[in-house]
Amino acid sequence: MVSKVVTEVLQELTSPDMVREHVRFPTSVHDLDSQVAQFAGIANFLKVVGVIDGTQVRILAPSL
Repeated sequence: MVSKVVTEVLQELTSPDMVREHVRFPTSVHDLDSQVAQFAGIANFLKVVGVIDGTQVRILAPSL
């Protein structure tokens, strides 16, 4: 069951439409340096170019 859900989520997250809409990566050295500087300024995250949002939302299981 879990592997089926993980597979479906990964397929959706890697679909071309999802990637085009939500994935951004610097395309020039200037943009890359700017992105690294922004992350360094947030919390001294050194040499970081990007992150994946790991927001967790609690889901209550339905009662039977």
